[in-house]
Amino acid sequence: MNFVANTGYLPVTKQAFEDDLGTHMDTVEDPRIKKMLTSVLAMYEDYSFFTAPTYADFDSDSDNYEKDFKELLSDNRTEYLAGNMISAADALKDFKN
Repeated sequence: MNFVANTGYLPVTKQAFEDDLGTHMDTVEDPRIKKMLTSVLAMYEDYSFFTAPTYADFDSDSDNYEKDFKELLSDNRTEYLAGNMISAADALKDFKN
């Protein structure tokens, strides 16, 4: 827990979240760290996590997706500022094409 409190890095293994983090919460003295860890534990309980796929072009695919999505948002903002309304559903439909 000292490592977490001093570096801000969180445990990344299932055992660290399920066993170690919960048991060491009482030893944390910094209220900010305790609040953050409480939030992280709640997220671990409620959220679904995934592991990114591993293949040669994953990084470039991810970069292209981010670039294309930001371009879509920028284009839709320009349309909105010009007085044209576009629904989120239509914007995403355009993105999927």
